[in-house]
Amino acid sequence: MIKVDPATKFDFQPADFVPFKDKEVCERVRKISGKDLEKREAWWHPEFNVKVMMNPHPVLIATLFSRLKEAAEAGRPFSMILGNPEPDTYIPWLS
Repeated sequence: MIKVDPATKFDFQPADFVPFKDKEVCERVRKISGKDLEKREAWWHPEFNVKVMMNPHPVLIATLFSRLKEAAEAGRPFSMILGNPEPDTYIPWLS
């Protein structure tokens, strides 16, 4: 643990390219717990579900492989777009 004396205050500033900059709203949303984010809303599509996970990589990898296998068995092409923010998810099995 790193201890800083005196304690410093972190003052978050959205980057210039971020269009939404209301700090009060950002702080309120940041404090929403994962369990609260999972609570169903009445207006959600019946098949839509939310699950907040600390480490989604194994689930994402399993989902990618199952979709790839399903497409291969059905003789369909399979395309996927992998976002760069989470390279730890797919780099291990691409190398």
